[in-house]
Amino acid sequence: MADSLILNWARNGVVAVAATASGQTIRLNQAAELVWPENAAPKQNPQAAGEALKTFLRQAGITGDSARICLPRDQVIVRHLDVPRVPEEELAEIVQMQAATKSSQPVDQLLIDFLPQPDQPGRELGSVLAATLNQSVAQTIEKTLKVAGIELEGIGLSSLGLAEFASASTQVAPQELVVAAELIGSRLEVALIRQQTIQLMQTSSLADVSSESVASEFRRILFAAQQTLGDVTVGQTVFFVGADEFQQFAGLSSLIEGQLTLLTPEDAPPLKIAASLPSDLNTSRLIAPLGLLLNQYPGVDFFHPREKRVVQDDSRRKMAIYAAGILTILSLGYYRFYVYVRDLDRQISQLQLDESNLKSGLANGQMVLDTDAQLKEWLDRDVHTLQELDLTQQTLPGTGSVYLSEYQFDVALGKNLAKVHAEGQAVERDVVEEVYREFDSAGFNVTPAAIRSGRRDSEYPVEFELSLERPVATETTTNTPRS
Repeated sequence: MADSLILNWARNGVVAVAATASGQTIRLNQAAELVWPENAAPKQNPQAAGEALKTFLRQAGITGDSARICLPRDQVIVRHLDVPRVPEEELAEIVQMQAATKSSQPVDQLLIDFLPQPDQPGRELGSVLAATLNQSVAQTIEKTLKVAGIELEGIGLSSLGLAEFASASTQVAPQELVVAAELIGSRLEVALIRQQTIQLMQTSSLADVSSESVASEFRRILFAAQQTLGDVTVGQTVFFVGADEFQQFAGLSSLIEGQLTLLTPEDAPPLKIAASLPSDLNTSRLIAPLGLLLNQYPGVDFFHPREKRVVQDDSRRKMAIYAAGILTILSLGYYRFYVYVRDLDRQISQLQLDESNLKSGLANGQMVLDTDAQLKEWLDRDVHTLQELDLTQQTLPGTGSVYLSEYQFDVALGKNLAKVHAEGQAVERDVVEEVYREFDSAGFNVTPAAIRSGRRDSEYPVEFELSLERPVATETTTNTPRS
């Protein structure tokens, strides 16, 4: 069986993996890492990056006419969307429209794919986990591969590969919630799996790499998951770490919920390593691309996203059948319609009389009703400032890259529950844009403001303003009225 070529694509480089999969077993035949040379990053110079990639693969002895891309979770916006229960062929179009209303970018500049979610008892609406990628990212990847002489096969997501690899590494019961996690340096990536479906994908950067900080991040992610998934109880956690970090996290099991399976990539049951790997290669970066070979769960592919199915048009044949039936029932339906309209006229007359009486009564007590409505709206909007501040802090990526220097909170009226205005400092402009996207993904209405260079903090030279409005929830709210 020929090797599959998967490229774990990051901003600073790429890990090339040549492997084959049979059932739930993966044979790793070759792997090597390329750090993009100076002035040859794909975003700035796809031509130079493609030449560098071509030379790198030849020197590493890795061959392949086509490749699948594994994108890191932090390059993609993922959000839960409520959708009506419609036939599968209509779902893609609805997700496109929903995503267009949520995104700050025009939908024609985005690539959108999604994972349908299991139906939840008691809910009239269905839901999907929608992922959006800037189209320019995919175009840059395709240009770079074309220069390297490689055809783009697909663009997957690292969280899906992580979930696949974790499920193949342990016994997963369909109804239990499984936390699949990996640690690469200080970056923690997490996927939640339940009912044979990936229901959440999250990534964060840890300021302190320790069992306590990882356990704290798990709790934060599970708390956020409850807003969309309801009450969640963890059955087991599958956590992949490097060989040098294994002993460091041996005590994690006492700090988290459920059973812990702690593994290094080399010891994971699905993986069979058939070649010597470079000594400087971080093997944790192999998990996601190798997991994409397993295809146990429905996946996301930005190069071949789900699209509206074209249904064969047999309307003429159906029209002839319908016409014959309509002619048959018209004669019977006419009399019933006449009786129905006559009864409606009687009901309308009675309703008009009732309406006149109600308007007369309401006019006498309108002032009392208006006062009561205003008081009720104010009481309903009683908001905990500390709770809103905590929700804002949870959405920020952490003080390692950004912090807020000023913070102003107000209760809002109309369609918004609360308003936040803050000023902050960041290490670079991309971090601020990521902050805007994360708050947008978390459900806030974000008003973009000018991002500028400042002299207030030399370590965080980018100054920005953060203007947020949190809409009133349609079903539930995270705020508890004060007693």
